[in-house]
Amino acid sequence: MYFRHSSASSAAAPALTPALETLDLAGRKVIQLVRDPELALGPLDWSSGRACLTGGRLIYSLREPFPHNLESNLWELRINSRTGHPAGTPRKLTHWSGINIEAISASAEGKILSILKENVQTDVYISELEANGTRLKTPRRLTLDERFDWPGPWMPDSKAIVFTSNRNGTWDLFKQAIHQPSAELLVSGPDVKIAKAVTPDGTWLLYASQNEKTTSAQMRLMRIPIQGGPSEPVIGVGAFEEITCAKRPPSTACAFVNVGKRGWTFSKYDLQTRERREFANVEHAVDWDLFFDGSRIAVLINTGTGSRIRIVRLTGELEREFAVGGLGIETVYCSADGKGLYLATAPYAGTSTLLYTDLLGKVQVAWQGEGNFGGAVYASPDGRYLSITRGTKTNDAWLMENF
Repeated sequence: MYFRHSSASSAAAPALTPALETLDLAGRKVIQLVRDPELALGPLDWSSGRACLTGGRLIYSLREPFPHNLESNLWELRINSRTGHPAGTPRKLTHWSGINIEAISASAEGKILSILKENVQTDVYISELEANGTRLKTPRRLTLDERFDWPGPWMPDSKAIVFTSNRNGTWDLFKQAIHQPSAELLVSGPDVKIAKAVTPDGTWLLYASQNEKTTSAQMRLMRIPIQGGPSEPVIGVGAFEEITCAKRPPSTACAFVNVGKRGWTFSKYDLQTRERREFANVEHAVDWDLFFDGSRIAVLINTGTGSRIRIVRLTGELEREFAVGGLGIETVYCSADGKGLYLATAPYAGTSTLLYTDLLGKVQVAWQGEGNFGGAVYASPDGRYLSITRGTKTNDAWLMENF
């Protein structure tokens, strides 16, 4: 039995879907047992032992549907012992929560399964900045639960942050003071909610809302009073768009990006006039951010030979472009004073590095530590702190009988 990339064409573009297949010893008869996009989490997982044949059954793991796609459960498919073909339809064996299955194996008699379970969580950490925002002190953990927490925008007074968490079973928005152990619920409900910005006057929280059952559904930009009250729609956001907004008065600008085959197309959106206008297209972009004053964007570009930063004004004018090093840089975030950028690199050997670059391309290490960032770094408006995401992972081996 083995995994294969199985092609599936669609009107938009061909796709590769992982499949489980068997092959006879003569190498002539191939039987496809399961074909499902949720069979694997990534290319390196297709040989990680997440399936086994035992007692006339195929036992395998499937990732849960979005937004629980970091979790997985066991499924069973009975196999016709004479023909080797599937007999019946797949059946879900387990209903675990908060667990990702790393490996499965069965005992020789097929009565016991050994399962390697992985528990992954992300938390919000706070770090003080020093040396004019170019270095971090050791980060300290802010969110103390055991679920997924993702940092979002800071409050204008730099004393609290907004973050997304699934601690209540749905992806809700919370606010927490940086010196307090508990958080205040701001927005709840079944949809996935991602905090985008707090308006510079501190009265509104802007957030993206998306149907929890699919990643292809259209998002909406919503707003809710920080002091409480009903949510209001602002504008629809396409399924392949991202948005962020200015954090400093008097700007009322937001920036959209639409990810397409010919690059990333950027648009300016004004919260007051509700007008939207395209201003730039960037090829080979991998990440971006809007400066605090809403005047320009910083785009991280990777052409395969190195990383570059392109700074474009919301009027469409190219301000500058400069190299920032090798291929390991994944994300870019603007500093509060507009004089530099924070660059998060891919972890290696369990280590993550956060770089700082000025707008001339002078790069230095701001912080290095164990673990990984998880993809989010936000500067406080007063320039004194960074909120960052850090992920942790634990593994446990379990035995399962009577399955």
